[in-house]
Amino acid sequence: MLYRHNTLRALAIALTLTTASFSVWAGDDDDIDIPTLQVQAEKGDAEAQFALGSAYQMGEGVPQNDMKGAYWMKKSANQGNLDAQYNLGMAYRGGYGVPRDMVTAYMWLEMAVNAGSIKAFDLRRDLSMDMSLNQIDEAKYKAKRWKPEQEEE
Repeated sequence: MLYRHNTLRALAIALTLTTASFSVWAGDDDDIDIPTLQVQAEKGDAEAQFALGSAYQMGEGVPQNDMKGAYWMKKSANQGNLDAQYNLGMAYRGGYGVPRDMVTAYMWLEMAVNAGSIKAFDLRRDLSMDMSLNQIDEAKYKAKRWKPEQEEE
């Protein structure tokens, strides 16, 4: 079971990390420019937030840290980034940097699906096999009523 769990995690992260995700933030040697990425992410750039979250999830250019990865994914997902919504769904499904929560995982995947994500559709279908109808209904309700969280000053 642990093997399947780790394999699913690696697969989900690999599917989300494309060359394009990091190419904007990489120099000639393909190293990720973390300081620039951090500055842009802190300024609210959703793509930078996604790329920084991905870097933390994978340990690319920074020490691997699921909590920081989920933090930046959530910031990007709150701005409607489909890949971040997908990754956040994966994080909640597996408990990577956030508490394991199937309803919240489904909610993020539902929002990504509603915005056109095919990979989120497949994962949402798989996730639904481990959920009750009440849980699915709750997740759909939350997705429908979702609003971005306000930043704390």
